[in-house]
Amino acid sequence: MADRALVSGRLRILARLRRSQLAHVWAELPLMLERAPADRASVLFVVGCQRSGTTLMTEFFDADPLAKVYPEHSSLSAGDHASRLRLAPLERVAASLRRSRFPRIVLKPLVESQRTLELLDAVERSHALWMFRDWRDVARSNLARFGQRNGVRNLRFVAERCKEDWRSEAVSDEVARVVADEFDEEMAPFDAAALFWWVRNEHYFSQAFNCDSRIMLCRYEDLVSDPAAEMSRIYAFMGEQMPGDLGFSRVSKGSLGLGREIDVSPHIAERCDEMQGRLLNTYRGEA
Repeated sequence: MADRALVSGRLRILARLRRSQLAHVWAELPLMLERAPADRASVLFVVGCQRSGTTLMTEFFDADPLAKVYPEHSSLSAGDHASRLRLAPLERVAASLRRSRFPRIVLKPLVESQRTLELLDAVERSHALWMFRDWRDVARSNLARFGQRNGVRNLRFVAERCKEDWRSEAVSDEVARVVADEFDEEMAPFDAAALFWWVRNEHYFSQAFNCDSRIMLCRYEDLVSDPAAEMSRIYAFMGEQMPGDLGFSRVSKGSLGLGREIDVSPHIAERCDEMQGRLLNTYRGEA
């Protein structure tokens, strides 16, 4: 049964890749006929912790006819036969993007978030949007989407310092020590999911993303509450003008605050609250 589910999952990913590739070809055809120049695109990397609103962000860009969106599973990650998530070597990614005739390109390489500076250095005219969301809502959404053991599974790679895995890649010694001290295979699921949120967002400060003008924060709660204003700010950050309504009326605030009642150990909650406060203070200074 497990093997059948694995095969079924891989087939779904392959089908998604094919649909995405066909959509890109079809959308780019008019630009090719118009002889629109290549190597002129403004590129945006949408990064951060999973379940932080990155899918909603790419859906908005999908509604922009002049934007080409690469989701997590795309032709740029098709060479990763294990998960179809890791990007191809960055020189190949950059070369592929240079061939595009779309004036705007958006990528969502979440498992590469810890490599944000490498991405920006490899691709010309690129910016990065670091998405963040209330840690309680993320922890709840993570386990609801991927299963009750997902937080523990994610933390295990960090606790064991599995350098070849994206979860522990570029994790500082201090963060690794915290996770090693806390990790237990039987730890409470929400403790694990919350601590993984902390690990992923710690990259934003430990790697000084907050000091790089090419990287901007986006708060999920503000994106949902006033999508037009937030998307206008993001387009301006890219040096572009928002093309109009991108389907904002369909956005619901129903996802806000769903994790407010989850049970998390006080010392882990305190750590996450401190990180969230730092993110909010930085974000408010940008907005």
